[in-house]
Parts: sequence; C-alpha cells; structure tokens
Amino acid sequence: MTPEEKARCVIDNNLRQSGRYAKSSFKYFLPLDVKGFRKCQINAINNLEKSFADNRPKALVQMATGAGKTFTAITASYRLLKYGNMKRILFLVDTKGLGEQAEREFLAYTPNDDPRSFSQIYGVRRLKSSYIPNEEAIVDDRCRSCRFCKML
Repeated sequence: MTPEEKARCVIDNNLRQSGRYAKSSFKYFLPLDVKGFRKCQINAINNLEKSFADNRPKALVQMATGAGKTFTAITASYRLLKYGNMKRILFLVDTKGLGEQAEREFLAYTPNDDPRSFSQIYGVRRLKSSYIPNEEAIVDDRCRSCRFCKML
C-alpha cells in the first residue's frame, strides 16, 4: 500500500466513524502533483478545491482561451472522484464539437499519480439517452442554452 493509499484509508475511516463523510471529504484532498501543469491551471484547481473545503459548492473557473480549461476540468473531475467521494461527474458542453473534443480528452487523460487512463479508472460515456450509468464521467453535448447552467 502506498503512503497515499494509507493516508486515504485513515481519512476514510475517521470520517466514516464520525458520520461526516459526504460533506467533510472535500477537506481532505491530497496535494496536487503540479508536474505538467501551467500556473493558471494549478491556481484554478487549488482554488476550486479550497472552495469545496470551505463548504462553497458552487464555483466558477474562468480562464483565457488556450489556457487548458478542459484539461483543468478533467483534472478537477479526477480529483473529485478520487478524493471528494463523488460517484459521477456531469461534464456539460453546449455544442456537439465540444462534446466530441471533451470525450477524446477524457479518454486520453492520464493522471500524474496513476499510470492508467481516466477511462480505465472511472469510465467515460457520452449521453445518448436519458439513462445515466453509475460511477462514470459523463460528457453531454445536448445543452443548447444556459437554462440548465442557471439551475446549478
């Protein structure tokens, strides 16, 4: 068992015993391995995780064109699934082209702390019906307006 896995087990056991697992798990993200990240991506991920740890579940990540927003979002999704006790992630885009691009990037993404790809660890599916599988990242390109985003 790696040191990371041991730390995760201790955190998991303590939180389960205290009965505060779901909300408190956001406070226990292990530090981000910054190898291969730009400064703006590191700041975005760290600030997002800080927002969740401070019990502010709504957050906006704003980055310039070409700054690696999709890569940053995939990394944040991976960390939420791994450390945040999330069961699945909905990655919503507004065009079919962006949905296809996001799906390709999710399939190709390999985290710094695991040699397997994101899709081998958690699974990635594009929605083609109203059925949402459990414990998978979902890429949905059916959003045609911001009405759904306003509900979040």
